[in-house]
Amino acid sequence: MNPQPKSRLRRSTESELHKLAAKRDAASIRRVKLRNATETKLVAINNKLKPLLDQKRKLEQHLEDLQKDTPETQALSARVSAIATTPEAYGFNNVLEVLDIVAPATPIETPTPEE
Repeated sequence: MNPQPKSRLRRSTESELHKLAAKRDAASIRRVKLRNATETKLVAINNKLKPLLDQKRKLEQHLEDLQKDTPETQALSARVSAIATTPEAYGFNNVLEVLDIVAPATPIETPTPEE
């Protein structure tokens, strides 16, 4: 038994399918190369960015720590609270006299960051 000869349409279709498969394979190879190149660039950028982000986190933590009351402020606050309950017992006429002593005469100005 002889297999049937391939029809012209089948040969044409097979040829077209082989060409399309070759184009698909070439496109897949291009995409893999582009993806690898993009991932390499991303790793390089992350390697440069990580130290800056770490530095930023440390600075933010430092700023947060600077916002907290110092032990000196806490001690002063506790002492003023104690005096404020009975200012006369400490020789003051009223609480405002105590606050005048502990409040700065001129407000402390916060410098604006330079850009």
